[in-house]
Amino acid sequence: MGGGLSFAVEVNDDDLIRSAASSSTYFGIPELAELFDKILAAGRDDALLEGLAGEYIRVTGEEQPGPGVIERAFEAKLQESPHDFDDTAPRLDG
Repeated sequence: MGGGLSFAVEVNDDDLIRSAASSSTYFGIPELAELFDKILAAGRDDALLEGLAGEYIRVTGEEQPGPGVIERAFEAKLQESPHDFDDTAPRLDG
């Protein structure tokens, strides 16, 4: 078992990765959604996943100081659609 992106793909099933792609689209990060599609297409090929790991860091801005792309997208969606985050909405976990 490796680390990084290969590890994430190993411990998460394809449905969860598809959900991450869908969520990325919802939050207005199409480049990240496309990257998740590439990750699914790579399957469990460690060499391909290693190549995509750098793209993930670039797309998410992980190496930059301050809030990353995901955090900024969340904050923007919260401002745009606060009702989507209403805690009175039905929960999946019951």
